[in-house]
Amino acid sequence: KSNSNVVTCAKMDLTKFKTADQSDDTGSYVDVTDLGFSVAANTVYVFDCRFIVLSTITTTVVQIAFNGPASPTNFNYVALANAATTTFGVPFGTTYDSTGGAMLGSTAAQVTQQIHHGTLENGANAGTFIPRLRTEVGGSAVTIQRGSWCRVWTP
Repeated sequence: KSNSNVVTCAKMDLTKFKTADQSDDTGSYVDVTDLGFSVAANTVYVFDCRFIVLSTITTTVVQIAFNGPASPTNFNYVALANAATTTFGVPFGTTYDSTGGAMLGSTAAQVTQQIHHGTLENGANAGTFIPRLRTEVGGSAVTIQRGSWCRVWTP
């Protein structure tokens, strides 16, 4: 007998939290510690991340991108980032280490948030899927703060 109330569970549903602040001022992407996930080959993943970020000066943007195993079949995400209580940007990305558009800066010493949602259709290579942080301007520090998190699951 068929039962329409049966739910098929996901293969993976994992959330990780950032345990300490992490700053960078190099202008190059660096892995965000605590938030990497092992991903299997030929598997589809969905992800949501909430980043609490700080830029030390108004002309410096906190840029967050993602990196993962080589040659994904498809990768895309959209982000919602606030620069102030009423100013938002909605960039998107389709490649690793790309912010996909201009992220907004924040008022000096003001904590803001970025929310990212997307999918990774992983190809033949297993590996690590991880968010990455950089400052828009080398020498100007940006920080991703403790309490930021990412959730990854298989549909």
